[in-house]
Amino acid sequence: MNRVFRFLHTLRWLRASQVLWRIKYILIRYVENRWKLHLADDSENAPSLDPVFGSLAAKHSEVLRPKFYGSFRRSELSRGRLTLLNKQKCFNGGADWGMQGKSAVDRIWLYNLHYHKWLFEAANGVSMGDSSEQLTSFLSDWISTCRPGTTGFTEYPWNSYAIATRLRWWALLYYALPKQFWVERAEMKDRFIRSYWLQARYLYNHIEWDLRGNHLIRDASGLAFAGRFLSGWEAKSWLRKAEGILAEQSEEQVLQDGGHVERSPMYHILVMEDVFWLSLLLNGIKIRERLLGLWCKMLEYLRWVRFPDGEIPLLNDAALNGALKPFDLLRLGKSVGLESYVVPPKGAKCFWDTGLVVYHGEDWSLFFDVGQIGPDWQPGHGHADSLTISCSYLGKRLFVDPGTHSYDADERRAYDRSTAAHNTVTIDGISSSEVWHIFRVARRAKPQSINVDVDNGVLRASASHDGYDRILGRPKHLRRIFVGNKKALVVEDKVTGKKEYNIQGGYLLGPAWEVVKETGGSWIVRCNDVFLNVCISSSKILKIKTKTVPFHARFHVEDFRPRLCWEYDGNLPILVRTVVEPIR
Repeated sequence: MNRVFRFLHTLRWLRASQVLWRIKYILIRYVENRWKLHLADDSENAPSLDPVFGSLAAKHSEVLRPKFYGSFRRSELSRGRLTLLNKQKCFNGGADWGMQGKSAVDRIWLYNLHYHKWLFEAANGVSMGDSSEQLTSFLSDWISTCRPGTTGFTEYPWNSYAIATRLRWWALLYYALPKQFWVERAEMKDRFIRSYWLQARYLYNHIEWDLRGNHLIRDASGLAFAGRFLSGWEAKSWLRKAEGILAEQSEEQVLQDGGHVERSPMYHILVMEDVFWLSLLLNGIKIRERLLGLWCKMLEYLRWVRFPDGEIPLLNDAALNGALKPFDLLRLGKSVGLESYVVPPKGAKCFWDTGLVVYHGEDWSLFFDVGQIGPDWQPGHGHADSLTISCSYLGKRLFVDPGTHSYDADERRAYDRSTAAHNTVTIDGISSSEVWHIFRVARRAKPQSINVDVDNGVLRASASHDGYDRILGRPKHLRRIFVGNKKALVVEDKVTGKKEYNIQGGYLLGPAWEVVKETGGSWIVRCNDVFLNVCISSSKILKIKTKTVPFHARFHVEDFRPRLCWEYDGNLPILVRTVVEPIR
């Protein structure tokens, strides 16, 4: 019964259109599979290439192609290995394409396998020798093995998001290879173009209106690449569809304060990358100006939402190897004359629409999450991290979020999304938002009583949420933050309620810091020759201890870090005060 209620609480937030689109696609796939109505190779109607696209690809693809990657990729492929997102696996094509159906493990690895960015990287600097035959073999094998109608083809290779991503990398791959490569492989070229055309056709008829979010922007980007790479009336219809998606989605996807609606810095960058390419590929001066304006608006948000080390905070689903680095994104903008700098400004700012308070001072940088877990209709990349903080001292990350290990339905995924993994407060071991499975959320915490004030360089911010209203007695968590130049960081957590509860909180220590001393309710932590004292105190009796817990800053990489923890059992209210100050 609990599972039924959880499912209903998840379903009730969806838009009616999402449910209808999901039912439609289920019926379409059933009919396609039942009567084998999959797209067929139609050589008579296969279009030709648009020669104009070649100059655009040559100009901008170099920005995305690190010089060392070509030889590295070809070397490991020749040894029957492939590394994606820090995980290396055996790979020789054939059965290794993962066509056996939906895998319970390595889901994000398999998706990235079918994006084919690694093939684009392998094409960098390729000669007309053995390495070119290797590329030909993989392309030919994918086209043959992963064709429509084969078992499991819709799970990974012909998933709409995967197609949209692959359409980009195949278009850039075509022009990354020497002209002689295609001249000597006329039959392979024909198969490549026909497969590209069929993939674009399939994507056109399977836009992800059921999922929405960043998937729609990626779908539009894929259609725009196909519409420019190929010529003919169908290519023009793909461009019109991409323009239609953008016309509807630009305001929904990007909030007024510049943040992406899914509230993940990693997906913020991925959407910025798609917006950049769309601005180059779509027709019309007005739409290009609109998209570049959108890109600049998102860039201004990114200027604030990054640490002094140049990387993003790990809020919600985020990993440091999951998207372009901010400076690489800036290089893309510079390639079309957008001069800007991804340098964090000084001061404090509240992004009210996104729900994020940001402070950058001489010593401290801090992020305070006072927002929703995500949009009601798509919170799949959200974590139950209401009121979490993430901060750095003198440029070194001090308190960090747990990150994201992978998108598998396992204990790691459950941990990464749980409240207990974040730098906030848990009541009775329950997450503030009811996260479950891989991307599901039932009951969601809503922010309340947000106040932000900056005076003489000191930030004072506070907020609460209603995530624990579903617990008997309806306990409430209120957090206050104080931080300023040359001053201590102070965090006050007040929990109120009508009965006895188990209250837990803590802070995950960043990789640059180590605990050198623990005494009662305080720790001395060190980074090189910088020492900080972390003191946790309360009028009630707390259990203070250090735990070793997982830390997933990058996909498929698991580290273990100290977590400075406190715990209380008893009646409320309780006020817990954390003070972090330098030891001079």
